[in-house]
Amino acid sequence: MRAHRGQTSIDFAIGMAVFLGVVLFVFTFVPGILSPFDLSGEEEPAVSNQIADSLTQDLLGSPSQPHVLDTYCTVSFFEGDASATSECRYNSTDPAEQFDLTDTQDVRIVVSKSFDEDGRTSMCWTPEDEGGPDLYSGDCAASDIELATGSDPPGNGTSTVTARRVVSLHGQSVTMEVLVW
Repeated sequence: MRAHRGQTSIDFAIGMAVFLGVVLFVFTFVPGILSPFDLSGEEEPAVSNQIADSLTQDLLGSPSQPHVLDTYCTVSFFEGDASATSECRYNSTDPAEQFDLTDTQDVRIVVSKSFDEDGRTSMCWTPEDEGGPDLYSGDCAASDIELATGSDPPGNGTSTVTARRVVSLHGQSVTMEVLVW
């Protein structure tokens, strides 16, 4: 005796609709679930924070006094004085080399006093032989050292990630800004 099949057209249509709904759900939401593990462009926040923490808590100061920068090491770093690496904690004055950045990553490090409607006000250092030592904000004189290194971010809509740390430098509260793109 043959068993009768109880499947109708409506049962088949409902089954296919549920199956296609599940397949659509998987293809829609699985990429979103896996996106935290996709590192294309997501590593910049970690890189900018690592650079800012490393500079402000170790390389330009002392781990025993984080966020208090050594004036000599900080000025030498921004001046590009490679001879100071023996007295200071950093190995290179080139940020890309110091922090092992890839060829596709760029960084700009700036020490500024305050932010106004036009953006940041840069800090300048007047060496002792030029009437200093003095740390001031504004337009730098030709003989002064601007406390900034790295190229400016491109203006073509490239997104940048910024990490800021408030630090003490030469007895003044200043902001160190690290931009990575």
